[in-house]
Amino acid sequence: MVASIHSHLLMEAAVEMDGTGQEQQAAQTEAQGIAWMKIGDEIPAVLIAYAQTLTTHLPAVRRACAPAS
Repeated sequence: MVASIHSHLLMEAAVEMDGTGQEQQAAQTEAQGIAWMKIGDEIPAVLIAYAQTLTTHLPAVRRACAPAS
């Protein structure tokens, strides 16, 4: 959610800079906004994969961390 908000703010800043003689800065800011959008889009998939991996391997982790009997 933070990545999405940050990307939105960067894109707004890029639009405000455009046409004010700051085209290069606007292009860089827009590129940063796009990069943050991609991060925001990828985070849910990464978290899902992490949760699935943890769920799959949790029994082995518990066995490895259990006190020796």
